[in-house]
Amino acid sequence: MASASTIPQANEEEVRQQLAVQQFSAAQRELQALASRLAEMEMQKTEMEQVLEILKSAPKNRRAWYSVDGVLVEMTAETVIPRLYEQSAHVSKSIDDLSKDVDNKKEILADFAIKEKLVVPVYKDQSKPDKK
Repeated sequence: MASASTIPQANEEEVRQQLAVQQFSAAQRELQALASRLAEMEMQKTEMEQVLEILKSAPKNRRAWYSVDGVLVEMTAETVIPRLYEQSAHVSKSIDDLSKDVDNKKEILADFAIKEKLVVPVYKDQSKPDKK
């Protein structure tokens, strides 16, 4: 007598494809998080540049508040400006590094999608050499 409820068994290729889709989705979420962090850092840098422009035109002995580990510390414009330049340089370097990471992850994700046949390779930039 045949069983009334038969559960179709997924073949090995379907399981591999489902796993690839899950890995691709997780990588996309990670890439989106990196891109969001990058945008946040770029806004932070813009805000710092605006503050620097304002403080440059202010008298050197003018009171200014600077955040140190989440605590506002009263200083003068003259002492805050060099700290803001340092912080701005650090943020710029972080933006450059994160931008490279985002570009690298995009390339890896595109290669993974093509390798796993999640997308059809229509165009791949030939100006960049393959990294194998």
